[in-house]
Amino acid sequence: MSEIVKIFDTTLRDGEQSPGASMTVEEKSYDCKAVRKTSR
Repeated sequence: MSEIVKIFDTTLRDGEQSPGASMTVEEKSYDCKAVRKTSR
């Protein structure tokens, strides 16, 4: 039996809205790639 799990992650968006928090384009790209690896 195959089970599908969908994850809706708002970490990148929510993190940018935290006071004093910001991410570079490179950091966002790294995080996105890491999430993609776990979703395969």
